[in-house]
Formats: sequence, structure tokens, C-alpha cells
Amino acid sequence: MMPTPLLSALLLLAAAGACIAEDVIPPTPFLSCPTPKDPIEVRVKGCTGAVCKVPKGQIAGMEVDFEVDQDVARLDAVVTAYALGAVLEFPLKQKNACKSLTNAECPLDKYEVVTYKLELPVESTYPSISLVVDIGLRDKNQRYMMCYRLNLAVVDPE
Repeated sequence: MMPTPLLSALLLLAAAGACIAEDVIPPTPFLSCPTPKDPIEVRVKGCTGAVCKVPKGQIAGMEVDFEVDQDVARLDAVVTAYALGAVLEFPLKQKNACKSLTNAECPLDKYEVVTYKLELPVESTYPSISLVVDIGLRDKNQRYMMCYRLNLAVVDPE
């Protein structure tokens, strides 16, 4: 039996949908920072639970959707880690968050909804520990436009 054009089209759409679905990262639960400017949604690659396992020697990739509450010319990324009683600012290769927006460019307009993509390298020399990480974006006046908190566990690769 020869497939009908309609059946062929449906099969093609289903195959395309399956390919697209592989690239979609499901939402990740997050906590509010002390400076509450919660994002709309956070997606950490490979994490849908309350604690995200980040393997050593790999990149922890995440995307976050948020809305700015004022006009913004510049955004700087700040990542702060809390572990073993210490507070450390994580060194970022790209602090200018405007360069990591996936669906917009700075300057941003008030109420604009944008997506920020962050890739954090997890060095193979890091100890296997649990930590809390605040990830935020600040404007030129150091005012948070968005901030969220994640529970992470640095683990050996499988």
C-alpha cells in the first residue's frame, strides 16, 4: 500500500517534532535569591529535580527566561557560590550578559521578556561537594534585574 500524501506529511511532521523535542530543556525548580527578582523559568540541562548534579570536567548549561522591569542598557552576570561556610564569586569568561541573550539584544525595553544562556565549566579538579549557587543579572547601577538560586552537587562523571 502506498502512503497517501496526508500520511506522508504527518509522518514528516512527527519526525521533525521528535528532532526538535530533543533540543528542548525541561523546566528546573529553583529558589528565590535574597534579592527577590525571580525569573519566569529556569532550565538546567539534565536537571529536573531539586538538586542538579553537575559532572566534573563538563559544562553546566542553563537557560533562563525573565522580564526586565525597566529599560536596561547593560546587564552583567554574577554567579555566587556558597559551600563549606565560604562565599565565592564564580569567575565568568563572559560577564556581559547582553552577549549571551538568545532572543534579544541590549538595550532592553521595560517589560521585555528575554532568554539568557549561561555555560559554567565544572573543572575536573573541583571537589565532590554540594553547594548553593545564586545566578543573577545586574544593570549598570548594580540593581538586580533577575536572580535565582540552585542547589548543585558536583559529582564524578558517570
